[in-house]
Amino acid sequence: MSHWLFIHIMKTAGTSFRTMLENHLGKGVYPTKEEVKQLPDRFYLRPPQFVEWLTDGRLDLTGRRVVCGHYSAAFVQALPGSWRTATVLREPVARTLSMIAHHHRDRRRMFDFRGRLPVAEYLDNPSFVASKILNYQTKVFAAGPMDNVNQPYPIDAAAFERAKERLDAVDFVGLDRKS
Repeated sequence: MSHWLFIHIMKTAGTSFRTMLENHLGKGVYPTKEEVKQLPDRFYLRPPQFVEWLTDGRLDLTGRRVVCGHYSAAFVQALPGSWRTATVLREPVARTLSMIAHHHRDRRRMFDFRGRLPVAEYLDNPSFVASKILNYQTKVFAAGPMDNVNQPYPIDAAAFERAKERLDAVDFVGLDRKS
């Protein structure tokens, strides 16, 4: 039985993909929607916490075929045994606009009467741009196994080359064509 790590890149249809997997595999997917609700902050475990819980027995992956999370592509190196990898990529501008809309909704703000997003408000926020927008998909493939992909990460020439190599090593890459 193959074990898969689904590298869930935010705003690339990852939740829809995880839901489809859960509908077909049930408890074969970690975490299920119900398990996410029980996790700290109702969010995927951070890489160091995931490894700690796996090591001390708080997390048992017996019977799990797929692990999903906002992890770097290198996180597969931290998992015991042999794992295949899958991810979904999205055109960066569409992903950025979707991320802005997501954060806007999460803050329970209402769209103005013309239905426009305050894009400039988010793009003028250096912390938001550095952690959620700037080279985000590249960062997921360049970062180390224990790095938090939702933190700023510099992309220089070496990081870009590392990202290309890791992307090339992914077993399945889907493309989200939503605009």
